[in-house]
Amino acid sequence: MKTFFLLLFFSSISFVTFAQTLTSAVPNSAAQGQTVDVTLGGSGTNFVNGVSVADFGSSVTVAKFSVINKGLGIATISIKNNAPAGFVTITVTTGKEQATLQNGFEIFQSGSAVRGVVELTPVQTIYLSDFDPTNIQNNPVIFYATLYNDAVSKSSLILNMYLYAASKGNVAKMSKTITNVNPNSVLKFSNRDFPKFEIVGYPGQELFYKARETGILPPDQYTYKFEITDASGNVLATDEVTTILTNPVYNPELISPGNNFNRSAEEVYISYPLFQWFGQADKFDFALYIVMNGQSPEEAVRNIAVFKQSDLTGNNMLYPAYAEKLIDGKTYAWQIYSKVMGSNGAKQFPSEVFWFRYKSPQTSPIQTQDKQQLVKLSIQPQTISLNTGESYQFSAIGFDANSNIIQLKNLQWRLAPIQGNINENGLFTAGSKPISLAVIVKSGELEDFATVTIKAAPMNIEEWMVEDMLIQLFGLKK
Repeated sequence: MKTFFLLLFFSSISFVTFAQTLTSAVPNSAAQGQTVDVTLGGSGTNFVNGVSVADFGSSVTVAKFSVINKGLGIATISIKNNAPAGFVTITVTTGKEQATLQNGFEIFQSGSAVRGVVELTPVQTIYLSDFDPTNIQNNPVIFYATLYNDAVSKSSLILNMYLYAASKGNVAKMSKTITNVNPNSVLKFSNRDFPKFEIVGYPGQELFYKARETGILPPDQYTYKFEITDASGNVLATDEVTTILTNPVYNPELISPGNNFNRSAEEVYISYPLFQWFGQADKFDFALYIVMNGQSPEEAVRNIAVFKQSDLTGNNMLYPAYAEKLIDGKTYAWQIYSKVMGSNGAKQFPSEVFWFRYKSPQTSPIQTQDKQQLVKLSIQPQTISLNTGESYQFSAIGFDANSNIIQLKNLQWRLAPIQGNINENGLFTAGSKPISLAVIVKSGELEDFATVTIKAAPMNIEEWMVEDMLIQLFGLKK
């Protein structure tokens, strides 16, 4: 079984250890003499284009290794005609860093047996709006299924593709019959080529109705199981691949305090700062680190954490009095991990890393005795729901130490994540995707944010039944 965790786009880093390892190879098998592209996923890795080198052993020639990001790359390999059948170990070397997947790729003898291989295209989210049921051949490809026949011709074979959701079980089945299969032939199909399908039971209907309501396939761990049978129903070969649809809403966005490492560290004069982030997961893990001179964000989060807190349930945390006191003049980095449960346990999705320099409150430039000093900023409203493409005018109110309203000037507005746009006056226009995001306003050192839920535009239920939705999702013909 192959596992292709799309969350590797974010190159997850453990709070406790930082071990480089390869976690996936897709596809993870091929025949002697074949040339294929193999997508390699890593955890804790730092792939660099032109530096990282992939190795599949002496029986495989690696033509090139193209890096997508520090945790994902594509190796173009050619298997020698006389390569011995069996498993080989994959290694990616980046300078002194070495990541390995033991027995990660299988070489099989051409014509020795009927085989099936399923591959997924790397996507994080499946939106219904990306698909057009009236022009199926232009729809995005979700998966490829490849049939390798043995040395015997076949009058007919049946290809079945089962879709499983970790939270619901088997939710859909797709099938295709092929005839007159030649000996040693290799046939490749995508989701566009499976004409027969069915939704499996109530769990399947529930999942696809949920997708219709939100305009997005629900985040979950999904398994595609490819099965090849003969005309009598005897199973000749199977393969499966698992992916986690994370959806961008599950990668938290940091709000305050601090800036990302592309900017100078923000100065913070509060002994117990309020850490704020935006995320849609149920639970979050927090970690705070001291940054040494010259460290990158990746290096900073490898340090021993000054303070950690697990299973936070909100979008903010007040630094507790019992935690290690912040040291005057020290620079700190912090990061949030959101948690999503899959069938194999909790999966973590990291935010970027923010940093700030702590200064003692005694050195603060803020004159608290000034009655017109801004001490609180509030965005209005705090929560709102809009349809895709709709606009809304946000406003902000400032208060001094005596709760008097202060006229605000030069407000800074931004979105996290950037889905839609907002102008300098706070006019927000939703994008075309259903998503939750934060509208953030800043004045000086103060920030506040509102939660915006973008919903899919209303659909005509008469034209958008479950079967049609399956066409949208997988490009299937009725």
